[in-house]
Amino acid sequence: MTAHHDLEKAKEILKIVSTNDWLAHSLGTWQWWLLLVSSIVPWILWWKYADKERGRELIIVGLITMVVTDTLDSLGTFFNLWGYPIKITPVIIQYLPADFAVFPVTFMFLCQFYRKWSTFLAATVVVAAIFSYVLEPLFVYMHTYYYNAPWNHTLSFIGFIITIAMIRLGAYQLLKRLK
Repeated sequence: MTAHHDLEKAKEILKIVSTNDWLAHSLGTWQWWLLLVSSIVPWILWWKYADKERGRELIIVGLITMVVTDTLDSLGTFFNLWGYPIKITPVIIQYLPADFAVFPVTFMFLCQFYRKWSTFLAATVVVAAIFSYVLEPLFVYMHTYYYNAPWNHTLSFIGFIITIAMIRLGAYQLLKRLK
């Protein structure tokens, strides 16, 4: 038996266990509904309040955010630094509402409302603090998120600041090249 065959067998077992767990403990729970709503509402808010004149710029920020946060989330869950007991679907390990709705919309609004780097960074620190020290503990309490040592809320706080700043920097560099 090869390592590849063992991996395929383990993936099949994981698929069955994950689906059964999702059906028994996620689907239809109040946490599941909360995740579903938090996947939709940010985009409704963005559609209503986004500066349509800067739509291209903001969409690029949002798309880069999705790629970066999903990649970082994949790495964090792969290395078991954190995880999500309640998921919208059994096949997606990452936190779909955060990676594809809450983070991109929040980061796009940061770029929309705070054009100067100094105010943008100050707002980023506030948003990172809210995500790390308010929302993460709340999600731990609600059993939709957990983290394992050495990960902690302070590492999340630092990670959010660096990630948001790098996304803005990268997006604006890309926009300059596209002009």
